Amino acid sequence: FARNDYDFIIYEKELEDLGITIESISEPGDASTPAGYIGRRMMQVISTWYSKNLAIEVKKEMQKKVENGGWPKQAPFGYVNRRDKNHAWVEVDPKNGPFVTEAFKEFATGKWTLESWAEHAYSLGYRSRKGNCIGRSKWSDIFHHRFYLGET
Repeated sequence: FARNDYDFIIYEKELEDLGITIESISEPGDASTPAGYIGRRMMQVISTWYSKNLAIEVKKEMQKKVENGGWPKQAPFGYVNRRDKNHAWVEVDPKNGPFVTEAFKEFATGKWTLESWAEHAYSLGYRSRKGNCIGRSKWSDIFHHRFYLGET
């Protein structure tokens, strides 16, 4: 029903106030009895634990991937995801990578605004993965992303 204690209690109460009872085919029990009540609460606690534990395990695996040179998502602009049979990693995109380096150098001169840099990049043919203009907010994200400092 819910993987979060708060949501479970709130929605269960709202449904109860509307005269709606929650029934489970896979977890039978009458919540109006003491045994059914405790059974439902125990199942909710287990669901919450499962969700929280899964989040921890996923974070561990993502961290392990980063420590092994990989990246848990699509590589940032200027990099590409690579994979072989046993490993996945990111490496500099031969087309966009050098331009990202140039972008950092040029933007550091103070001659550019985010808007003017976005227009300049577009005029040179640099596009997002979907073929769109890389806008000023995306360039701001790039210039502030710790990944480009070598911090993964």
